[in-house]
This record gives sequence, structure tokens and C-alpha cells, in this order.
Amino acid sequence: MSVDSDAVGRTRCAHIAVTVAFVMGSFCEIHRAEAQPPSNPRFNEPWVDTNSTAIGPGLGAEIPPPISDDTDLWLLSDYELQTHHAKTRHGKSDRYRATFSNPAFHVGGWLQQGLTANYKDPRDRSNGTVLFNNRANDYQLNQFYLYAAKDVRTDQWDWGGRVDVTLGSDSKYVTVPGLEEHQDRSAKWNSDGAQYGLALPQAYFEIGSPLGPYGSSLRVGHFYALGGYETFAAPDNFFYSHSYTYTYGEPFTFSGAMWTGKVSETAALGVAATTGWDSFASDLDEWGLRVGLMKKSLDGRTTLALTGHTGKDFTGITTAAGQMSDPRHWASLVLKHYLTPSLYYVFQSDYGYQENAVVQLDVAMNTVGFDAGQWWGINQYLVYQYNEQWSAGLRLEWFRDQGNSRVSVPVEYQPGGPVFNGGDYYALTAGLNWKPHSNVILRSELRWDFSNVESNPNVPGGVTGVRPFNDRQDDNQLTLAIDAIFLF
Repeated sequence: MSVDSDAVGRTRCAHIAVTVAFVMGSFCEIHRAEAQPPSNPRFNEPWVDTNSTAIGPGLGAEIPPPISDDTDLWLLSDYELQTHHAKTRHGKSDRYRATFSNPAFHVGGWLQQGLTANYKDPRDRSNGTVLFNNRANDYQLNQFYLYAAKDVRTDQWDWGGRVDVTLGSDSKYVTVPGLEEHQDRSAKWNSDGAQYGLALPQAYFEIGSPLGPYGSSLRVGHFYALGGYETFAAPDNFFYSHSYTYTYGEPFTFSGAMWTGKVSETAALGVAATTGWDSFASDLDEWGLRVGLMKKSLDGRTTLALTGHTGKDFTGITTAAGQMSDPRHWASLVLKHYLTPSLYYVFQSDYGYQENAVVQLDVAMNTVGFDAGQWWGINQYLVYQYNEQWSAGLRLEWFRDQGNSRVSVPVEYQPGGPVFNGGDYYALTAGLNWKPHSNVILRSELRWDFSNVESNPNVPGGVTGVRPFNDRQDDNQLTLAIDAIFLF
């Protein structure tokens, strides 16, 4: 029996590798491996919500120029990913985009690259539990991203779609079984363990229709999960690094069919049938269900988004009978409020639960059992837009991995306890964004991480002092990171 930390959700803590053996006539091996997984209005008015990915097509995405004066564009597909944190000089999107004779057709992309300085200079060049900018004192080409799309109208019957492709060190986080990987999660497009790879995070067909009080759209294929606050697309995030909640506690992509429609002037609903978290094709007989609801205040200052998903997903545990898949439930709440036209606050809280995600080994009884894994957390953001080119932000996070099913090793002994004690992760990040040109975004940040996770010497084969950071020796780390995004 093995524990695949990749698929245990997103247990990607590459700095920990543990093997335990339990005698039951044969050995049960449990190991940790490095993971190979996983908008913005134009500021036409100061109180517009600008970053909620929680509902569906076009909700929170940058609104393109109208196709016609009477077209309601709130539900259009993703158009161009333009950071709202550093608007252009004219307060709207004026960067170059390539279009065809029909303005609904467009292509574009960006190049993102960066460097993260870790003053402890770990020998393994790893920033521990911090992913995406996971390399310490090393250059990373994170995303060379291209997309081609046709938007849909919702005031009449229309068709559209989108295909995204990305090359870089971030690609491994959005590679999924049935597409870039084989169904058993072995490599197909890319080499095992490669730092750089190719991925197809979105490929879908979309139908727009006048059905419903404000029109609606149906998206079929492979698309972003659209939940929580952060997203995979680099220009849509204020910070270079990502929160633990996004990295370990949320899906990156879904495959299936998603319907989205406005139910009032200030509310929208999205419902999807999916093949599960980060999976293109599933062997499961059951479909997952995703529901999202977004509500905006009448004055536009406050946005509330609630997203949830339920269904069977791979626990990360493989037995002689094959991969174990059990019910997983997840919900995310995001509240965004503009304190002033230049200052906004975001509160996010997620909760997740998966059955049979933690292995329990009873030494005295010579048995193996399973328990549920849970995770929850709180993220808070405060972003100040100083002017059209400069903005500053803070992010404070606490993430709890109960049972270690998301980040660490989900194994517990009776007696002895878990392979790793603790389960709390804290991060404080301060960042500065500069947008000297509508096509250029420069982001810098100072981040401090702390965790109480530590190896348990009381389990069979246990050792003392294995921690998340600095070659598995420290409980905290300080990093300074900078990246540049060039949009085209």
C-alpha cells in the first residue's frame, strides 16, 4: 500500500520523504513524493468588484469592449487576464491585444519569470512548503502562457470557446490525469520530475443563450475551478507567491460542464457537473457537483462569493485493489469590501473534508484502518492603490492541515501517534506592485512562513527534528521574491 502525496489532494511538501513499514505478513509502504499535480473590470468606476473567481465565465474576469451597445457582458467568457491591482494610466485596459475582424475572437498571453531569495540558502534549493516560486535562490520561468478564444454573447444564441497552453515551472501544478498524465498519474506529456513542462489548463466549448432573466452560458470541457480568491493565471494575482489555502486546499481545474447565469442585477449562480478535482477523465462512476453563488451590494462596494464542491476524489492512497477514491467536500467563502476607492479588504475562509484520507496503523492489533482528513484556513488581504502605477498589499494567513492529508504525511500509529505532529501553517506577506506600462507588471514581496509541524520520534522508525524549511531543519523561513510579467 502506498500513499501518493500528489493525489492526496495537494500534498506537495517535497522536503519530506518518509517510509514506514508495518508487518502484516508483508510490508505496507507509505511514502511521500514531490507533487506533480496542480478579473478584472477596468476601473471605470471606483466601487467595482475586481477579483472574484468564485462563480463562472466572466464573473470577475475583465470585461471586454461591448460587441453591441445593448449586450449584457457580465457573463462573457474569460477575455484577457489583466491585473486590476495596477490599472493603466487611463484607468482601463488599453494594452495591446490581437483580434480578428470579429471582436469576439482574440489571442494573447504573457511571460512570467522570477527569482526568490532565501537567506538561509538551503542546499536542496527548496523553499519547503511554499510552491510555485518553490526554488530557493534560483531563476524560474513560471509561465509562458498563450490563449486563443471566442467570447459568447448572452442576449442571443451564440457559440465560443477557449484554449490555453502554458510552458514553465508552474505547469506541473495543472497537469491532470487523462490529459497531460496517464490515468494512473504517470507522465505522458512531460518527463517525471522535470522542473519545466507543458500543460493545457483550459480547453472548452461554450454556448451563450438568452435563457434566463439576464441570459446564461454553458461551458463544456476543461476549465479553471473558479473558486476561492487566487487563481493560476499570474496576472490575476497581486502576489508572486500563493497562499497555502490555494496551493493545498483548493482545486485548480475541473473538467465537465458548467452553467452560469445572472439571477438578478446583483447576483449570479453557477452550477457544474465535474470529473473531480484536477482530473480530465475519471474512472469513477459518479460525477462531482460544484455550486457557486456571488452577490454584490447595490453600491458595488461589497462582494460575497460562496463556492462548494462535493464528489469522490483520489485520496492519495493506493492498495492492492488499486487507487482509493472517497467522498471529498469543499467550500470557500470570499468577502471583498472597498473601504475607500483606493483601499480594499478581502476575507477568505475555506473548509475541506475527505473520507479515508489518513492511514491508521495499529501495531498491537496488526491492522490497517483509515480516518478522515480535514483542512481549513483563513486568508486576509489588504491592498492599497496609490496611483495608476503603484500599489501595495498585505496578506496574512493561517492554514490547518488536520491529519496531514494535504501537506505532510497522512499516517498515524497506534500507539505512537502521527508521523508528523502539528499541522498549522502561518504566512505573512507584504508586497509592492509597479506597472510602468500597460503590458508590464513588476511584483516584489517579502514573506515570512512559520509551521509547528515536526517529525514524531515515537513512531516506528521515527526521528527528531524534521521540519518544513531549510533542508528540513527549521520551523520558519524568510524569503524575498520578485517577478516580472510581460503581457501581449
